[in-house]
Amino acid sequence: MRKFTIILVICTLIALPAVGFSAPEQRVALVIGNSAYRNAPLINPANDATDISHALKRLGFKVTVLRDASQRAMEDSIRKFGKRLSKGGVGLFYYAGHGMQVDGRNYLIPVDARIESPSDVKYEALDAGRVLGKMEDAGNDMNIVILDACRDNPFSRSWRSGQKGLARMDAPKGSYIAYATAPGSVAADGSGRNGTYTNALLRHIDVPGLTLESMMKRVRKDVIDETGSKQVPWASTSLIGDFYFNSKRGIAVEKRLPIKQQKPVKETQKLASISPDISKQIIVNHDRHFIKYKNGVVYDTKTGLEWMVGPTDLTWDQARDWVRDLNMADPGWRMPRLDELRTLYEKGIGPRNMTPLLNTSVWRIWSGKIGVPGSGTINYSYAFIYYFEDDRGPDFMKRDHSEYNLALAVRKRK
Repeated sequence: MRKFTIILVICTLIALPAVGFSAPEQRVALVIGNSAYRNAPLINPANDATDISHALKRLGFKVTVLRDASQRAMEDSIRKFGKRLSKGGVGLFYYAGHGMQVDGRNYLIPVDARIESPSDVKYEALDAGRVLGKMEDAGNDMNIVILDACRDNPFSRSWRSGQKGLARMDAPKGSYIAYATAPGSVAADGSGRNGTYTNALLRHIDVPGLTLESMMKRVRKDVIDETGSKQVPWASTSLIGDFYFNSKRGIAVEKRLPIKQQKPVKETQKLASISPDISKQIIVNHDRHFIKYKNGVVYDTKTGLEWMVGPTDLTWDQARDWVRDLNMADPGWRMPRLDELRTLYEKGIGPRNMTPLLNTSVWRIWSGKIGVPGSGTINYSYAFIYYFEDDRGPDFMKRDHSEYNLALAVRKRK
């Protein structure tokens, strides 16, 4: 059975003329995965919910998980979720399972739903707008809603309505809505444990130093590549400021600053990433000769080099500044040489011809070398990149080009 559209909704309930970060606040998540439908069972949702809940726990969320939930269980959990949100902080709701649109409204389908016609839906299913309403009532700092709903409506085979996917939900002030595919379109199934979109989300959600927008660009690029452009994630946003799932100070909640206290935010501050704590080298994954630690460091056992993945969509100067900031927090980091980047290239390995432990969705990585495009003399308008899509290797690019360019930091192991 295929799956529906996913919606990611970030509702920031305060206006933000400038960005500042508070100390970490309460972070609460409700995660629901429905697979065991009587007439139209699904494979991925329970796995998606389990894996998302684990990722959110790593990011500091207190998570409640429901699997194969009834309508009553879903309604009760959302009421309790709303009460917890009233204490403030960040709230996140994730749903995977069947979903549909009727008369322009989106509904999440419990496993015990009995739906024979469109008129049954509002009585047998949960209106997605109810979740947003509870969040708005709570008045907390920031809310996130992720809906991974079934793409082919199994209950509408004989309905006259030809509506597909989920309906568009406009982004209220200070919010971000991202669809796994365009509203009214259908999305692709995952071929493994997770759905296509959630798989990409899991790949990038805990990458240090990524803003929400940067993370979603990576997710979008992965989905487009994996589906051959048949599925193009879409977004509507009125978000003000930056939100980090994994930032230098944990989950960053945006705050309004009094006018007299507002100060310009330097580009280097915007690009600051998490500082690795080398004293706590807990292994979280490994492959043939790379080891990934909990602090984000990826160690190459062959070369002795340590790597740290930075933000994507950066100019060369922004990448340089990000590495400098990382080095100030934890000395030894620098921009890589071309020969060091070459050691990462392995044709056919991972999604980008390099170890998947680096969690990158782009082909181009900035080196520290200023470009010399053909003339034999240094041209400070250009810099070298290493192009991982094929065997081309080093290439030139304008230093002010940013789209799909990645910052990567390297150092010799201490």
